[in-house]
Amino acid sequence: MISPFALTHKTTGRERAMPLARALVQRGHRVRLLVPAWDDPAQAGRRWLDGGVRVECVPLPAPLLLRLPLLLARRAAHKTDVVHVFKPKAYAGLAASLLHLRHARWLLDHDDWEGRGGWNDANPYSTAQRRLFQWQEQTLPRQASAVTVASRTLEAQVWGLGQQHTYYLPNGAERARYVPWLTAANPAAVAARRAELGLTNAPTVLLYTRFIEFGLDWLLAYLKRLAEQVVGVRLLVVGSGFFGEEATLLRAAAAAGLSAQVVHQPVAAGWLADGTLARTLACADMAIFPMRDNLINRSKCSVRMIDALAMGLPLVADRVGQQAEYVAHNETGLLVEPSDLAGFVAASSRLLHNPQLRTEFGLAAQVRLWRLFDWAQLATIAEAAYRFVVDPSG
Repeated sequence: MISPFALTHKTTGRERAMPLARALVQRGHRVRLLVPAWDDPAQAGRRWLDGGVRVECVPLPAPLLLRLPLLLARRAAHKTDVVHVFKPKAYAGLAASLLHLRHARWLLDHDDWEGRGGWNDANPYSTAQRRLFQWQEQTLPRQASAVTVASRTLEAQVWGLGQQHTYYLPNGAERARYVPWLTAANPAAVAARRAELGLTNAPTVLLYTRFIEFGLDWLLAYLKRLAEQVVGVRLLVVGSGFFGEEATLLRAAAAAGLSAQVVHQPVAAGWLADGTLARTLACADMAIFPMRDNLINRSKCSVRMIDALAMGLPLVADRVGQQAEYVAHNETGLLVEPSDLAGFVAASSRLLHNPQLRTEFGLAAQVRLWRLFDWAQLATIAEAAYRFVVDPSG
């Protein structure tokens, strides 16, 4: 496997490639994961075992653009039956192009729409970067022997590019990750965390986010209306935006007289390991996942939503993209049509006023998550893709 980023800041390597690799090892495969030291240079040159997966953090050679893709392609193809490249973008995508030229057996993983209409329009890239990423987005899925996709929208997009060997492989849950979370979030620990955050006896709505999915104007309007229907409600905001949106939210909430309703917690380093994130998420009575209906949101597959489901939180979410795959309406949560602010507020109010319904939804969410989205089961989809790449006729 070739990961596009290190295993710390970005989620594709840590939350998609790595758990899939561990699940494949459990099924008897030998897996090596190459990780460029792109956003974690301190790990450059290090090799280690993680759940039986051999992880290699590849140093960044100079000149980067010319040598890193070549280094990744050479290492990936050495004594390997099949190479799984995660993302068509940037250096991983350039390595895929070299694998294609060498006639290596490789397939592509797609978990976001990176080109025009997607992250190309959202990130402050140069013109040259945008052109490269657009070319990679359009070309590499067609060159790959097969493509694994994290969402139904990406499945349709890749089909539209002419690649028929497409495997729907959504993000999943890994028991080794969440069992310690549930242990850390015991009632006494959660009560202490609620007191620490000033949430004792307050109806609490979790917003676990990067802020890219919705507009701040929508969020303030939602909170204002919800506060009119639920006395003392609090919005627990966990996460930070790409462009400092959390600071803008706090200023706007103060200007609207809603400061007391907003509690912000950035996800700090080490929270995953020491259980603070689990205890913080468990402080909420329910979680919301608002989402504008655009190509970025329809294409993505939210790991944060999986976290919330694993913690047994009932959800209210816009019916956009994969959210309709992970939330069973009126069974594990409530789905609302996009842009229906009144409906989103009403669904949230309904849950906050009905503790029994929250409990039923939360338990059903956990059962459904492990039934449909356990990485131990999803790994069989990757296996089918690998079998095809190795022997298309078989």
